Amino acid sequence: MLRFLTYEVLRESYRSLTKKEHALFWISAAICIFSGIALSILFITHRTIRVPAEGGTYREAIIGGPRFINPLLAPANDTDRDLSKLIYAGLMTYDADGVITPDLAESYTLSTDTKTYAFTLRENLAWHDGEKLTADDIVFTIRMMQNVEYQSPMRLSWQGVKVEKRDARTVVLTLSSPYAPFLSHATVGILPKHIWQDISPQGFSLSDYNLRPVGAGPFKFSHIEREKDGQVTSLALERNAAYHRGSTYLHAIVLKFFESGEDAINAFKNGEVDGIGVPGTYDNETIQRNALHLLSLPRIFAIFFNQNHAKPLSYKPVREALDMAADKNRIIRNVYGNESYAEPLQGPFPVSVFGYANDVPQRSMGREAAIALLERSGWELNNEGIREFREKIKQEQVIKGKKTLVDAVATTTLEFSLLTANVPELEKTAQLLKEDWEAVGARVNIEVAGVADIQGERVRPREYDAVLFGEVLGLDPDPYAFWHSSQRRDPGLNLALYHNPKIDKLLEEARQTIDRDIRKKKLGEFQKTVAEDIPAVFLFSPRYQYATSPMIQGIPTKVIATPAERFGGITEWYVKTKRVWR
Repeated sequence: MLRFLTYEVLRESYRSLTKKEHALFWISAAICIFSGIALSILFITHRTIRVPAEGGTYREAIIGGPRFINPLLAPANDTDRDLSKLIYAGLMTYDADGVITPDLAESYTLSTDTKTYAFTLRENLAWHDGEKLTADDIVFTIRMMQNVEYQSPMRLSWQGVKVEKRDARTVVLTLSSPYAPFLSHATVGILPKHIWQDISPQGFSLSDYNLRPVGAGPFKFSHIEREKDGQVTSLALERNAAYHRGSTYLHAIVLKFFESGEDAINAFKNGEVDGIGVPGTYDNETIQRNALHLLSLPRIFAIFFNQNHAKPLSYKPVREALDMAADKNRIIRNVYGNESYAEPLQGPFPVSVFGYANDVPQRSMGREAAIALLERSGWELNNEGIREFREKIKQEQVIKGKKTLVDAVATTTLEFSLLTANVPELEKTAQLLKEDWEAVGARVNIEVAGVADIQGERVRPREYDAVLFGEVLGLDPDPYAFWHSSQRRDPGLNLALYHNPKIDKLLEEARQTIDRDIRKKKLGEFQKTVAEDIPAVFLFSPRYQYATSPMIQGIPTKVIATPAERFGGITEWYVKTKRVWR
């Protein structure tokens, strides 16, 4: 008779098994169950992918506290710039690759004379408080910047720019003359007119809105924490769900403020924060346990020669030999601890900026090459081991009551002073350069002073032989202020007092040429000519070192215009993930 598999049949069959068969049965059952689970996991893993999910908080340590979380005042304080980047939005912004792209603007058009920009705003823009953002806010913010009474550090960048509203979504900006890098200025954050219009210029920097800001950026103000003495210890932001470029994965950001870099780094090591916005060098253990992001920054350090102040520096072979003898990789290793933390330079541009020329002439480097050049040029060692140059000159003498030119020999000793700021990295760099240059027969006297003293007492009157200083260029650079001959005197920044009519023309044309190919060619010629003339020794461009916990993922940024731009890709950061079907 045919028996069906019922519960009773199965129970009877199980009872008929021996002990050994019972064990085999349960082993087989366990294998089947675990195999099924494993196959299910494998199937799900194969058929799904892990993607970012909403949620989580990012905590960062920063040196110093906020004063003016206001884009019109923020440039004076890195902490304010960091917060302004997260809270405010501009007409334009930088993407993760350092390229300027529309932000509040949906698009823009440029007139045929390249002087008038018409920006069309995105639809349905809103402030954090829910009020509508319109062209009126753009016009209001720009006119505020231009008003000297508000004392905005941004004012000079907007002088001569006419701003007008065409309609609720269109703003027209007209320049007095074409200026190619203008869009970089349009990244400044916009203020809400309905909040600031009733605040006087005298009360502008005193307003509570400077610490409780209302913007239109990806994050909005949540709350602030202070010590009993009023010092701000942390500031919390929550995501802006209505952000016009898509809300962030992160739900909140907490910035914690510390008095010193050491305190901030210790907080990071101890897990009190997830990231650290403190430029510096971290120990190997910290790097191995976390993610270190090396971000390209358009900043350079160089030795600028004042040839009018130190005669030996007026000889091109001397300047060339000093450049050849400067071991830039050794300086980077000793100052930053790792060669990957800075980029050695051969010219006035780092590789990250627009127009960088990779065909700047390379000269033979090293002490032996430098010594050979000096000797070929007639610079001989004296009894003290310092090089001297003797040349025949005509000297005026009075002979029998008459002025007469007679032959004479003038001796120039290769000795000069090197001025720098009392910043540990710069002092160490100066000392290493002194070693390199004295090894080829120069005598170098290092002078160290405070930054304010250097700027006020030495740089402005151009009272120095050589100065070790930095320049901030911008990703879309305009080197006019640093190298045009009209900028040789204060308030110009031509620290080498460089004068070359060819360079003047190239810089004038490059800043007025919108065609990027033509502009790139002119900037390339500028770099090659400066490198050939050697008015300065270009040392290195430090990379911004930004450390985060491995749990913070999706950081796309590689190139930044300022340290605050590390938050340029903040909408892509995440700490949580989920699986979705492929």
